[in-house]
Amino acid sequence: MKSLKFNKYIIALILLFAAPASAVADIALSLTLNRHECAITDSIKMVVSISGARDADTPQIRGLENFIAQNAGRSSQVRIINGRVNSSVDFTYYIQPKRIGIFEIGPASVKIDGKTYQSEAAKLTIKTSIYPKSGADAPIFLTASLSAKKVYLEEQLQYTIRLYHLNQVSNVSLNTPEAEGLEFRQLEKPSEYSTVYNSKNYQVIEIRYAVVPLKTGRLNINPARMSMLVRRDQRHLDDDDIFSMDDFFSNVRGKPVTLASNPLILNVLPVPHAGKPADYAGLIGTYQITSELTPGRVKAGESATFTVTVKGSGNVNRIPDMKMPEIKNAKIYADEPTLDIRQSEKGIEGLKTMKWAIVPEKQGQYTIPPLSVSYFDTVNKYYRTIRSKPFLLSAGPGIGVITQSPFVKEKVQPGKEEIEELGRDILPIHRSAMDLTKEQAGHIGWNLWIIMIIPALIYCVLLAVHKISRTSSVKLKSYKAAKNFYKICKDKDLSANALSKALLKYINKRFSINLGSLSPQEASGILNGKGCKEETVNQMEWILKKIETLIYTGKGEDPCDLPLEASLIIKSIEKEIK
Repeated sequence: MKSLKFNKYIIALILLFAAPASAVADIALSLTLNRHECAITDSIKMVVSISGARDADTPQIRGLENFIAQNAGRSSQVRIINGRVNSSVDFTYYIQPKRIGIFEIGPASVKIDGKTYQSEAAKLTIKTSIYPKSGADAPIFLTASLSAKKVYLEEQLQYTIRLYHLNQVSNVSLNTPEAEGLEFRQLEKPSEYSTVYNSKNYQVIEIRYAVVPLKTGRLNINPARMSMLVRRDQRHLDDDDIFSMDDFFSNVRGKPVTLASNPLILNVLPVPHAGKPADYAGLIGTYQITSELTPGRVKAGESATFTVTVKGSGNVNRIPDMKMPEIKNAKIYADEPTLDIRQSEKGIEGLKTMKWAIVPEKQGQYTIPPLSVSYFDTVNKYYRTIRSKPFLLSAGPGIGVITQSPFVKEKVQPGKEEIEELGRDILPIHRSAMDLTKEQAGHIGWNLWIIMIIPALIYCVLLAVHKISRTSSVKLKSYKAAKNFYKICKDKDLSANALSKALLKYINKRFSINLGSLSPQEASGILNGKGCKEETVNQMEWILKKIETLIYTGKGEDPCDLPLEASLIIKSIEKEIK
């Protein structure tokens, strides 16, 4: 019997390794999901199976842009059925949806021996998060709300996320919702407080965003996702509790939980055409204007400073640069406008300051006309035009006034005494060049050439020094900005907030701009415009998003592990920008 079994194994091995090519099964590719309907917080197992092949490259899968995909590895097997070799390779993935909807995953494709094989596609329906108990009856849940359901294009509104929890939570991580046509910017730090909800005392973590719609129409805001570790609290458990049946809570760190908020819909309207001023440039929100002239009285040739400030909340980046009209007999010099953007409880606020130096050329009164700006008032729902105050500048006689030409000879008044000769010059006065000797003429000629050449030489030297100093100044400015950043990053306890401020300070100094805050999108735009490589731009955007996540989840003041990566990115920027 033993000899018979041994012979069977020998025969199987011979069939396995010596089977002819015709006995190998045809190659086929399939894509399968373990579920076709799930909640947005669920994880779905996806398997791409390649039969008829013992080995293959990693397949390409379409339709995963709406999912977070994680590769779980590959496995292979070989079976012999009736003398026919059947080999297969399985690639396993776990995918987690980013938004609600019905999605098509696949097809998957792979190239084997120069031929491309393709699977069928699979449909997956994603619904809202499902709990055994909903709303305030659950021990932990996440909500989202908007300050308005209908707004105008680029009108600012607030989006608020609240985590209600009876159990202790830690390691909270938030993924902001994805919504095409909307720009999110977090306001201040997350706040924590207690509230009584449905007769239960909940702890609440609240995070607020300023949201600006960038296109009109009906916009869907997908659920926000929040991951955390949750510790079981025996006081709040019952037989139906979502944690009561899980033995994982024997681990004192807690159970990993991912929650999703409710989806929202926002209707965005275009600003009305009726009543739109001719100078309207897209500014929307609520704004005020102030102005001053200092001093109000100067001498001709001296300057006075005219300052106009526009402040308010809304799409403050659209506050226009005002133009000062010409004033007769006066010179006007415009200063570079400054825009200070701040985040407050009310949202994104801005203050734009514009200055002009006004120099009257002669004595007189000069009228400084009012300057105006138009915007759409989102409170009263109509267009408004705000104007600065007119001013009167008085110019007295001064360095710019010539009462009499200095070239007019004064007439001799009758009765004046004749000029008395007190003495003669020691050297003789020559009335003709002929009086000069050849030696004297040659000496004067050389002096004349030297006098003519020296100014040109001085000009060339000064021009060269200016160019060298200007180039050195730019390089020194760049060097100082980077050096200060590296110095800050040496702090082992550097927080996300401090790193964010350091990056903002570096960008402002390095590129001579004045940003009040720095978003990943703004940083990408600046670096792209300066000629940085795409990889460096993506790295900067990644680290700013990482910093935002730490700040959003209340870890902004904790030491972070990002300074080294940030220093490497700055080094790349310095190498790529000349």
